[in-house]
Parts: sequence; structure tokens; C-alpha cells
Amino acid sequence: MFVITKSVGGRPYVTWDQIKEMQKSGTMEIGSHTLWHPYLTKSGKASQEINESKKTLEEQLGTEIIAFAYPFGNYDDRVEKLVKDAGYKVARSFSTGNGINENDRFHVPVVRVYANVSLERWKSQLFPNN
Repeated sequence: MFVITKSVGGRPYVTWDQIKEMQKSGTMEIGSHTLWHPYLTKSGKASQEINESKKTLEEQLGTEIIAFAYPFGNYDDRVEKLVKDAGYKVARSFSTGNGINENDRFHVPVVRVYANVSLERWKSQLFPNN
């Protein structure tokens, strides 16, 4: 779940207690989705959005946040560098496709999951080379 930190607790968003409960379940990874969800390629505050959201999540949850989702799936070389420099290990884009490239962890595509797709088929979509 990617969190817009300044929206936590506002309607219709989740609260910090709900996020902590999801984290404790061990079935949900929490990642950052910035402070306010801006177009980072157009923002003069991209570094602040990327870094402060990570810091807030880490303080609230007591764990390292390694995943980031580009708002609107929008990024460029500058934004990608800011995400890497902030210490994230992976970033999700908004492109669709099959396969996670282990050598390109900052352009992870969205892999759609449908109710009629078996776990084996979904696994092959995520990791087609395994």
C-alpha cells in the first residue's frame, strides 16, 4: 500500500492506526506515495515530497521504507535520481506489463490481478524468466 502521508486520517483515507494494523499483519508492505501526490516532474519541491514522506512513514511505523510509487506514474531522470538518493530500493511506475526486471527496480510495472487468474499464472506474469 502506497501512502500519501499528508492525507492520512482525512476523509476517505485510512488512519495511522489502520496503517499500523495492516503493517503488523505481515501481509501488507507499506510504501511512500509522497506528501501531497503532486506531479513530481513539474514540482519544485520534489525532493521534499520524496524525502519527507519517507521520513514520516519511518517515524510512524518504526521501520525502513524501501518502496515508492511515482504519483500519476509520472517521473523523469531527475525524479528517479531523487528517489534513489532518498534511499528507496524500488519504485513502481504506472506502466502496465509483465515481469519485474531485477536490473531495473525503479520502473516496476503495474501487473493487473484479476479474480479469474490463478496464482501460478500471476507468478509467471510477475517473474516470466523464472
